[in-house]
Amino acid sequence: MTDFVSQASLTEGLKLPPDMLGHDHLSAAVLDKVIHFPPGAVFALQGPWGRGKTDLLARIALRTIDEDDEYRPSGIARRAFWINPWQYGTPDLLTPLVLAMLSEVAPETKKSRRDALWTAAESIIRAGFSFGLKAMAAVIPGADVLKVDVDAMLKGVFERIKPKDGSAAPRSSDPDPVAVMGARFRQLVDELVSGEEREAGGRLLVCIDDLDRCLPHRQVALLEAIRFLTSAGAPVTFLVALDPTLARQAVLTHYRSDYFDPERYLDKMFHLRINLPALAPEDLTRLVRGHMVRPMLNRQRTGEQPLRRCLVELLGDRVDQLETFAARALAGPDLRNPRVVKRIFDRLYLLSSAVSEPLPINDDDETYSLLLWLGIIERWPELRAVLQDAGEAHDFERRFEKIHRKYLLNLERSDAEDAILDRLPSPQQSPELRMVFSKLCADPDACDLIHAKGSFFFRLDRLLIAAGL
Repeated sequence: MTDFVSQASLTEGLKLPPDMLGHDHLSAAVLDKVIHFPPGAVFALQGPWGRGKTDLLARIALRTIDEDDEYRPSGIARRAFWINPWQYGTPDLLTPLVLAMLSEVAPETKKSRRDALWTAAESIIRAGFSFGLKAMAAVIPGADVLKVDVDAMLKGVFERIKPKDGSAAPRSSDPDPVAVMGARFRQLVDELVSGEEREAGGRLLVCIDDLDRCLPHRQVALLEAIRFLTSAGAPVTFLVALDPTLARQAVLTHYRSDYFDPERYLDKMFHLRINLPALAPEDLTRLVRGHMVRPMLNRQRTGEQPLRRCLVELLGDRVDQLETFAARALAGPDLRNPRVVKRIFDRLYLLSSAVSEPLPINDDDETYSLLLWLGIIERWPELRAVLQDAGEAHDFERRFEKIHRKYLLNLERSDAEDAILDRLPSPQQSPELRMVFSKLCADPDACDLIHAKGSFFFRLDRLLIAAGL
């Protein structure tokens, strides 16, 4: 699984890690849907935090680049464009896409035609500014009249891509760029998709990653702009990766109305919403097995070896039990998450390179608890911080018992001394934590067992701290 992709990394030959999530097959299936839908469609790839949306989107984009890929559909005219909208801090929303498209215009294109394309590009960028400023106005009063020097910014943009033949930057613009942005965008897209390809249903593919990392007003503005871009039938399909929970919150934050239905709004923005579900138990087993064979630098830093061999020095024979125990310890939805699982095994690897002797794990229950604790501190670092603030072992264990009771008994707070626990989400806010603590011990009165768990977690956490983890 990969967390960051850009247009540059795709162009330079991005190499993805081995597929552990079934995304190679799914990417081919999504591309098949793309070419069967009419051009101008906008698809959402939806999934929770850490589910692997970027990984799937990258595998889709790479299939459009590799002409020898057996699953590369003939309906995709050229390699996909990739946009990370959260990287850009100005009101301008469309410049990255427009510049990427201009860079694909053939060098031998006639000057008059190129000038016309530049004029279209300028108009689209101005429209992007309009959408951005309009969205800001909903958040910052008066933002629609902020004195943004669009002309100066455009001059800088076009200076960077000035043709060697001395063509001038655009000399005129549309009086109302938003009104014609669909037609202008189609003009630009038609330059990159031949008439023959268009007749056969060919189109461009634009991948937009991590939309939910943008501020709420930018998310809404970009979705609105995309719908305007496709309004004139440009042969293009957009794939937008997002977390639906965050997208719904963004819509509500932007429109600030209790009567606004974010689901209906998102349904209007997308022609098809493809959901990536939480991993099933068999998916988790496959994911763990994949991590165990990941090539990692050995302790001597002389070469690579599978992660499993690196962990033998840390866990001994118990390394062979990790797949089995991970299926139990990480079964909760918040822990059965590709990003969390990867970080658990990254942390185990770094711990193995830092310690000189095996971990003091005495039985199967402690092997299970090791994986569960690593999952907890990745998913809920605030819980670890509350426990670490206790300082000594006795206080750590006592506070752990209080936290255990808080979630297992669904308590908001048991007494004034527990005010420190208010730093943690309430049981109502995080039912997942209740599930985790019930896995540790389902009986809130089993004090000896709970105390033993707290003691083990304290020793383990001190080992992690000593290793810089």
